[in-house]
Amino acid sequence: MKCVVIKWSVFAGYLINGLRFCAQSAPPGLIYGSNCPGFSNTSTCPWNAEYSFWASASKHFANEASGEATVMINASLSPAYPNSSFLAKWEVPHINPSKLSKLNIWMVTIPGQNTKETCLSDSILTLKSELTQRNIAWNCTDEPTEVLLFLCLDHESEEICKRLYRSSASSNQMSFSFILISLLTLLT
Repeated sequence: MKCVVIKWSVFAGYLINGLRFCAQSAPPGLIYGSNCPGFSNTSTCPWNAEYSFWASASKHFANEASGEATVMINASLSPAYPNSSFLAKWEVPHINPSKLSKLNIWMVTIPGQNTKETCLSDSILTLKSELTQRNIAWNCTDEPTEVLLFLCLDHESEEICKRLYRSSASSNQMSFSFILISLLTLLT
């Protein structure tokens, strides 16, 4: 059974996603909103409450991954797998190789953006090496069609999407995954 789970779709992540919070020693302990340094402003407080929450969630999320998992990486970024990313710092090091049989790496470029990295780029070779060292099988795919079809729902005027639609129409067959994704999108 396959299931798509993202950190902010689990209950705790859903409650916290987008919430700015930080700790203080005076009551009430937690502060919410604009008085907090924010997630990305960590130079004066590298382990603020918000960052610590997501680091802990990422670590736990990775440790619980089982069977075959897939990670989508933004191929529009360079490096696509930076050492400072949550994937590199908190997730890959905490994957349990006895639970995870394989990690699929999907290199995805949002339609209309430039592809800067592929499965053969240095940062992705680093990721593959880290997985291999931890005895985790992997497979890397550049621009999986299933993901492009989904992204094209919001970017239908982009040339890549027009080409994808024409190729589907010319064969008189629409991809089952495209139809399924379209239906799911309409239902949400």
